Amino acid sequence: MESAEEEKGFDPANSAPFRSAPTSNVCGAMSGDSASAIRLTLDFRELRWLKYFLVLANAGHLGRAASQLGLTPSALSQHLAVFERELGAKLFTRHSRGVSLTYLGAQLRRRLEVVTPILTAPLIGGYAGCQVFEEVRVGVPSEYCALLMPRFVSEVFRAKTAQRFEVTELSSSDIEEALIARSVDLAFIPNLSNSAELCFEPIAREELGLVCAPASAEAAEFRPLRLRELGGLSMILPSQRHPFSRALAKACLEHNVQLNPLYQTDSFVLRKELVRQWQSFTILPQSAVREELARGALAYRSIVAPRIWTNLALACCPHEPPSPGSELLGAVRAWIAPLAGEGEWPGAFPLPSG
Repeated sequence: MESAEEEKGFDPANSAPFRSAPTSNVCGAMSGDSASAIRLTLDFRELRWLKYFLVLANAGHLGRAASQLGLTPSALSQHLAVFERELGAKLFTRHSRGVSLTYLGAQLRRRLEVVTPILTAPLIGGYAGCQVFEEVRVGVPSEYCALLMPRFVSEVFRAKTAQRFEVTELSSSDIEEALIARSVDLAFIPNLSNSAELCFEPIAREELGLVCAPASAEAAEFRPLRLRELGGLSMILPSQRHPFSRALAKACLEHNVQLNPLYQTDSFVLRKELVRQWQSFTILPQSAVREELARGALAYRSIVAPRIWTNLALACCPHEPPSPGSELLGAVRAWIAPLAGEGEWPGAFPLPSG
């Protein structure tokens, strides 16, 4: 709880604990969201501004954030106004429903999400073997969230574990980077590329196929497609850094096939919607669209000559002493891997534990 002076508000000019940083501490002053560089070199007493910023960024509402911090909304607003003035940049946009982050505000939150777990983690002493991790952050790709997370949540409740799990849905393009940056403790990663840097357990292997609108796939045309036939299709594809695109690009390079996508986006939801609206095609595992296939909203066609495979692994960063991710790696794999052998994961088969 903050002091009584903060409960009533504060005077930015006279409040020593929140004294403004010297002008030399801020480089590259800017107005609004211009692209000039901002450098943070804050006094330790002003680190609480970062805490206030992060709480408001997560709450999205001044009143809720102030309540969590034990401040009045006006006091919190004044603190953040001084912070923005010292930076020379706007971090929030105010609107009728609350606040939203500017581009620079979003950049600052991403940095804080990386460093905050490191700064707040318990220091390891002589009783490291008795360490208990209260919260475990789990990252899951958008394409696999609806398939894997209901089982995961059910198993968490069944296990009555002491840990609290926070599940974050991420783009497949970003999830490996998020794990390496320690933004999550455990992550489900398609086509893991940095296995030398991570501890991982294979889970399942499945084929990538062609997903299209029903009107784009007449009954007689549900035959499998050869890879070279994709060159003449209107494709909506993820970016080149996406694991599905990497697998497709490798196959195309080996078989001298060139694709010319209409549009590229890593948004799973947007790709499906553009496929439906534009009567076009995209590359996905069958499991990612099993609900749409069941109700006839999308159609699926296999790709052959060659078949394109994607592997899903559960990974964590190696730690000494163990991290919450490494402590739970085997247990979480045991919860999820059976889906590939129970008929709930169409087109997939389980991989043996590493």
